[in-house]
Order: sequence, then C-alpha cells, then structure tokens
Amino acid sequence: MSIKLNERERSQHRLVGMLGEQIRTMETLHRSCDTVIPSGCRAMDACLPAGGYAWGSLLELLTDSGNPVGGTTIALRIAREACGLGRYVVLLDPSLPFYPPALAHLGLPLERVIGVRPTSYEDLVWAMDQSLRSSAVGCVIASIDRLDDRTARRFQLAVEKGGGLGILLRSASNVHSEPSWAEVQWQVATRNLSRAISQSPVANPLTTRPVTPAPPWAEDLSRWFELTLRRCRGGRVGTRIHIGINASGDWIDPPSIEKRNVQASHVHLAAELAKSTRKRREMAG
Repeated sequence: MSIKLNERERSQHRLVGMLGEQIRTMETLHRSCDTVIPSGCRAMDACLPAGGYAWGSLLELLTDSGNPVGGTTIALRIAREACGLGRYVVLLDPSLPFYPPALAHLGLPLERVIGVRPTSYEDLVWAMDQSLRSSAVGCVIASIDRLDDRTARRFQLAVEKGGGLGILLRSASNVHSEPSWAEVQWQVATRNLSRAISQSPVANPLTTRPVTPAPPWAEDLSRWFELTLRRCRGGRVGTRIHIGINASGDWIDPPSIEKRNVQASHVHLAAELAKSTRKRREMAG
C-alpha cells in the first residue's frame, strides 16, 4: 500500500512540475532581449538563451548544505550588475552578520545595500515577498531551503510585479524534493587552484574581516568556482563552466588563472633561489 502511495506522489510531483513549466513558458513569451541583465561574465551569459538573466525572474544557486559560500559570492557579484541602474540590493539572511567592507570589495555600492535579518521563517518569506515587489529593488538575495509550492509561486509573482531579480540560495540536497519556479538554476561548487590557499577554507564574503594579505599572484585564486547549469529553458543545460572573481571583484576567465599559476611558480622559484644563495653565503662566511 505504501509503495502505491509513493508512486502516486511521484506522479503528482511530475505533473505539478510539467504544469509549472507550461505556465512559466506562457508568462515569459512577451519578454524581449532588452529586459535582460547580463551577469558580466561571458562564460555564464553564453549558456543563457538571451545572454543574461531576465528582469522579473528568479534565479537559484544550489550549493552543498555545509558550504554555501560559493553561491553567496556568485549572487553578490551578479547583484553588482543589477544595482548598476540605481536600484537597491536587499540581502536576507537570518543567521549571518554583515561586514560592509567585504561587500564593497566585490564592487557593491554600500549606500544601496540593505541587510535584513528575519527572526523566523514567516518573517523571511514576508520580507522576501515585499522586497521582490518593490520596483526600487534591483536584486534580492535570500538563503532559503524550505520552500513549498505556494511560497515559490508567491515569490515568482512578486518578482514579476517588481521587475527585479530574485536570487535564492538553496541546498542542493533539498531541491529534489521541493518545487522550483526559478527560470535558471545553477549548481555551484567552490574550487581552489592554489595549493597554498586550498589549505584553508574559502571565506564567506558577508562576514570575512581582512586577514594577512596573500601574495599578489594568489589573490585572484582565492575565489574560483565550478558552475553546472541545471535548469534553463532554451539554455545549454548540463554545461559546466569554470569562473573566478579576482581581488577587485571582477570576473576572470581560465586563461587569467593559468597565467597567475605561472606567476606563482616564478615567485616560488625566486624564493628558493634567494634561500639557496643566503645559505651559501652563510657557509662561506
């Protein structure tokens, strides 16, 4: 009996997903290319049919439950493009404190960043809905895992009314069993190509205070990501890209990373030569 019930539930879930996709298709047919906001990253935009994200839509960034840092950084970098037209960016997170210099480091104008720390799930949903509905808000970023079909639909209607971009940071493990009304969905994994940096965890851009400066060649390697396009109608679903964010908060391509790896080896070689010369002098003296 329980097996038949599970099969019925799976069938209903597939049906809801199909109907949701048809509704999204009908609701977005009127959109034109001038309602699209490019992310600023060529590799990312090349995977999307209109070369960017549609204003009035939802974007989901999926990360491992224990490591949401990659999704947060990518979301903040996209938000930088969204607030370029004088709109505000709203950050919704019930647990993390905000460190403004870290946001400024990514190029976000602090005078247009609003941080909200809801004390309950209900407050989070309400704040998300109100922020998405405001035409003065260009981007809303929220960390939210528990999402039922009614709430997801509520967010979609709200963002269409406000005309901004809603970015949901979600755990990949929860998405399979919950609905999604997002037009685009990326799986985000954090990658470190520098052995020196990979010995320590990547810092969260919302909370990190300055630490001992890394060598110039290592700064661009501190934020490096692997993105897989999980969902996008008309997009290159399944495509995997590698992108980075440098010390100035700008996107960087793989060739730039390879060049810095060469610089890293040169720095290491110079250090070893200097050490060897010093030892010879000490022995000679």
